[in-house]
Order: sequence, then C-alpha cells, then structure tokens
Amino acid sequence: MNECIAVQNDADFEAIRDDCQALTRYRVEFIYPGPFPEQITIEEARSAIQKAHNIYGFIRQKAEASGYLHK
Repeated sequence: MNECIAVQNDADFEAIRDDCQALTRYRVEFIYPGPFPEQITIEEARSAIQKAHNIYGFIRQKAEASGYLHK
C-alpha cells in the first residue's frame, strides 16, 4: 500500500488500506495453515468478498483514469 501511494503520489489509496489488510489475513492463514485450518463463517466470507469487490473497483477506476484500461 505504501508503495502504491509513493509511486503514484496518490493518497487516495488510503481508502482501500483497511480492506487490503483484512484480506491479507486470509491469504497468510490459508497458504500457511497451522495444524487445523481456521474455519470462517458465512458472514466473514461475504465481508471478504465485498472487500475484494471494493478493492477491484477502486483499482479499475484508477487504471481507467490513468489510461491503462478503457471503459
């Protein structure tokens, strides 16, 4: 996140920091599970999916605004 802000000189990336940090938890726990992988609830899964949608939408908007993607 800090790299995105520094390279792009764009503090707007702060808007997705919390969502990114929340999703990082799942990446680490499911790639390197302990003896018993953690179970997540339906609500946690739905929340994670919404966070991923938020991040995707933000990045897509930034890419379009920068000319990397066309609408």
